[in-house]
Amino acid sequence: MKKLKRKIINYLLKHYLTAVVIEDVVTENTAKQLMINGVVPRSDELKSIKVEAKYILESKTWALLTNTLKSQAQKKIFEKALSFDDCTSGKTMLYNLDVQDKILKKLST
Repeated sequence: MKKLKRKIINYLLKHYLTAVVIEDVVTENTAKQLMINGVVPRSDELKSIKVEAKYILESKTWALLTNTLKSQAQKKIFEKALSFDDCTSGKTMLYNLDVQDKILKKLST
């Protein structure tokens, strides 16, 4: 029964609730220009975005948010998990944090 449940969940997640990856948000076109959500920002906007992304990454608030959410996710996975679903929920939280961090790092370079 558990294997069937996992297979169904994996199928649904893979085909209907696909996860966001960094390439969905930030990419480069053939001219090596940074694109955000499929649009090349104006040069002044891009400068501003880079400065803001760098500031966010270096801020104490960002560190507090990410560390707190990582801690909560780890507790959910390792201490409070009663089922496979609890572990999946915690892993999803960690994945989302990782994607956000990668997007900010890509934008700040």
